Amino acid sequence: MKRSSCLALMLSTLILAMPAAWSKDQPAVTVDAAFNPAERAEQLIELKDAKWVQGLKRVAVTQFAVEYVTYDAQTARTSTFGGGGASATARWALAGVAEPDFQAVTDAFHARFLADLAASGLEVVPMADVLGALAWRKFAADGVPYPQRTDVSVTMAPPGMVKYGLSKADSGARAQNDRSSSGGIFAVISAVQGISAVASTLAAQGDSGQLQKDLGDAALLEVKLLVHFVDLVDDNKGFLGRLAGSASVTGTAYPAVKQGGVFVHRNGAIVNLALKAPLRLDGAVFTSIKDQMAQADGERWRAVVGSGLGTAGQLVIERLRAAR
Repeated sequence: MKRSSCLALMLSTLILAMPAAWSKDQPAVTVDAAFNPAERAEQLIELKDAKWVQGLKRVAVTQFAVEYVTYDAQTARTSTFGGGGASATARWALAGVAEPDFQAVTDAFHARFLADLAASGLEVVPMADVLGALAWRKFAADGVPYPQRTDVSVTMAPPGMVKYGLSKADSGARAQNDRSSSGGIFAVISAVQGISAVASTLAAQGDSGQLQKDLGDAALLEVKLLVHFVDLVDDNKGFLGRLAGSASVTGTAYPAVKQGGVFVHRNGAIVNLALKAPLRLDGAVFTSIKDQMAQADGERWRAVVGSGLGTAGQLVIERLRAAR
């Protein structure tokens, strides 16, 4: 394939893989006992071009990661016509849960997601076959191992998983983002910068094609979700807010599946089934809120967040079922 054709293919696949429009002002959707993923999937999961998943029968989950935010901060500012103004900064931390909890929840979600895919009528390539494929071993040799740690979050994956390709491109960049409003794991376009990055990503896409062949022409699924613990609001946002006499930030602690979805690699294209709005979970997992620290009950947090991640997975699977 000529260089111009390769670049055109890369641009087209990146456009298809771009996330849904998402901002920190997007209202959260409460997940409770009455929430029905089958009824809400079309409303909450964006799929830009369904033709790429039509007729889908066989899949392999080759990337699976959950990012857990453990620290967040927000600053509010006022201004005056004469210059100056006030500012206030809220710095929140998550306590009561740690990496063993994150790993346990991620592993349980992974197992549930594979089972739910199979229950939806898809043939799912066993993980042993994925990890044993020659193309996968090539990825693993050059990949980035989990956990991935930054000052504000920890990203976990099931045993044996590594970060590669488009996922690898954003390593080291996400720690600079505002966790409540950034593209996070899905900041693909901003992460893939420069000719060398495009070239390396194109090479990774070619290797993905080989991996599909190694796995019996299965579509490759890359699952990436982000779990947050607090909603921080700048009370001085907007023109009138900037003119207020004081600055303040309001924080509300509750777990949420804040961003995420599934990339599907198939027939040379990459499409994204992306979560359109945060999923708000039960805030009762926090036993105390003191000095901007959210103290979680570990057992309850694991149950609630695990269930919330499962619901996010079901939303994607139901959207995929309807489209294919």
